[in-house]
Amino acid sequence: MTESPHKISDLKAAFARCQDLKQEHPDLFLIRARKLAERICKQLCAEQGIDLGTQPKLDTAIGKLNKNGAIPPHIHAALRSIQSYGNLGAHDQGSHNKHIDAELILPCVYALDTLERWYLGETQDKERPYGATATPPRGRSYIGAGASLVMLVLIGLYAASHHLKEETSRKVLGNFALVEAGEFMMGSSSDALPCDGHDETPHKVTISRDFWIQKTEVTQHQWQELMGNNPSRFDECGEQCPVERVNWFEALVYLNKMSDREGLEQCYELEGCSGIPGLGCNPSENQGYRCTGYACTKAVFKGLDCEGYRLPTEAEWEYAARAGSRASRYGDLDAIAWHKGNSGGETHPVATHNHPNAWGIHDMLGNVWEWTGDRSGETRRATYPAQPTRDPTGPTAGIRRMARGGSWNHDARFNRFGCRTWGKPLAANQDLGFRAAKTKARVETKVASPQGEPTVLAKESNTRLREGWNMARHDNE
Repeated sequence: MTESPHKISDLKAAFARCQDLKQEHPDLFLIRARKLAERICKQLCAEQGIDLGTQPKLDTAIGKLNKNGAIPPHIHAALRSIQSYGNLGAHDQGSHNKHIDAELILPCVYALDTLERWYLGETQDKERPYGATATPPRGRSYIGAGASLVMLVLIGLYAASHHLKEETSRKVLGNFALVEAGEFMMGSSSDALPCDGHDETPHKVTISRDFWIQKTEVTQHQWQELMGNNPSRFDECGEQCPVERVNWFEALVYLNKMSDREGLEQCYELEGCSGIPGLGCNPSENQGYRCTGYACTKAVFKGLDCEGYRLPTEAEWEYAARAGSRASRYGDLDAIAWHKGNSGGETHPVATHNHPNAWGIHDMLGNVWEWTGDRSGETRRATYPAQPTRDPTGPTAGIRRMARGGSWNHDARFNRFGCRTWGKPLAANQDLGFRAAKTKARVETKVASPQGEPTVLAKESNTRLREGWNMARHDNE
């Protein structure tokens, strides 16, 4: 499948118009560059017979093209750069803040130029004449790979010079929303439907740090990409379905690996660990519904000022889920969540309801329960502090860990903001997953979120309290 000469001419003109924007309108340049990348990726997928589904996304198209060997490495790198900077342009346009300048977008300019030359067949070696259906063989030496190296070096030097290590990503694993610090009433009113018996007494909580939280639960694709396996019972649901049957320790390992991948500080010190994360299940164990396997004897959280990825606290989770609401949920349950009444007895791809909360976060209710970092305390039922509190991280004692959000396997009373449940850290249930969080850097140039565009602009942080949370106990009792 090829495009007509008229479309070739039109595409050349589109590239030229986009390049004309880079000086005076850099935000529009980034948006147009992303649209050009989307157009080219769709054409390439059509040529290769790659099915993108009914709602194709640039991230999906790039991933499938790369997996099928349809694009050389330097074009894969260029497309990822354009995708990331396109997210930045869209965010900037929505915020009405002119903080993007021509110098900032230079890596994207180079990436677009590399893509244009390759796709239009203007490179010296004519690696891919425009519209050709045949793809270069795997392992071929590409002259254009030098452009990729130069581009990546420029991006790295630019990020380092502006101290952006904390807020830029080397690999897209998922989108994050930025949540501003603030105060809210945590808990539920006395007339709320009974949940799991844990304390839901309303009390004032102050969240003093801006933080990032993943817009969706960690997906099977994201887990498998980083960990190399898939523990999920519902693996046939697809790579965009939430990963489940992940115990608390396994979630910490994944988050530490996320931090490693971006050169960030690990937030958890794990000791006495045995087994392989994600491989603790077998079909005969509790009929595959609940599994035990990977375990650690000690886990120490470095505190909320840790620069890497971590689980949200219970307070952060509820603050982000409510997004300013005092209701039990932010909309009609069937429209926003997969629960026992509409799930068909299984998980579903994340964000399929297309009804995020007011801060752009999906699936905070339903689909799978989500681990938090908090302990349950030494009593059988978790309690809340009697007084207003600041940045709570939960009790320092207790074996069990708190989970939030309800699931596909629970009815409406469990799928509400205030509902709390717990599980032993070795529990890996078919309705239990997690999402990542990350404290926002104290001083941050507004360039990009860690692996996605922010939905809420955060104020710059000047001073932060450092609060450690020691979990040094034998947790697999």
